[in-house]
Amino acid sequence: MKKLINGLAGVGLAMAISGGALAADLGATYRASYCPYYSASDILSYSEPEIQAMVQGFLSEAEAELASATVVNSTKPSFVWASETKFSCNVALSYFRTGYLDDESVQKCDCFHTRMTNYR
Repeated sequence: MKKLINGLAGVGLAMAISGGALAADLGATYRASYCPYYSASDILSYSEPEIQAMVQGFLSEAEAELASATVVNSTKPSFVWASETKFSCNVALSYFRTGYLDDESVQKCDCFHTRMTNYR
């Protein structure tokens, strides 16, 4: 019985250590792996109504892509970038609804949209 408990404790410790390391690695590489140049987007040079219209358009495009069998069944990362676009544009639009322009979410929406359109 003691061997079984020690064995289970060792497995639990190994899982905790590897899980923690993995989580730390994912957090450190987020920007580098997804959209390293989102802050280089020039979308913020437009007026707020124009930005909001662009973000709404990007969201509509992403939703259309996600409904397309071609994108869903593609071997390219089209589906991933359409999903990222939809999520980030929804975040940006949520900020707009509160009367706030969130620079980072708008720039990510633009960047992810660009990535999405690169795989068409």
